Amino acid sequence: MKVPNKGLNISTTTAGPAESYNSEGYNKYTMREFLLPLLKFGDSLGMNVQEPAVMYSAADNTDLVNYRAQKHKTKIIEQIKKEYETVLER
Repeated sequence: MKVPNKGLNISTTTAGPAESYNSEGYNKYTMREFLLPLLKFGDSLGMNVQEPAVMYSAADNTDLVNYRAQKHKTKIIEQIKKEYETVLER
């Protein structure tokens, strides 16, 4: 089953910092590597797979984390708007 003209947007947060998501870091893998099965699934369906939006170090309830969460939300909304406009052009 193919679902062309559909976008796949993945948004996620982590408790750990970005530097812990690499081959030498605590988690041993990048977030992209963790998300690869989902990305491949979308690709297999013929979807327009977007680069995942990841917000690292999201565990604390501080003003800085809340500010970064707002930026993360804005990034996701912009990705969706861009995908929507692309679909309308097809």
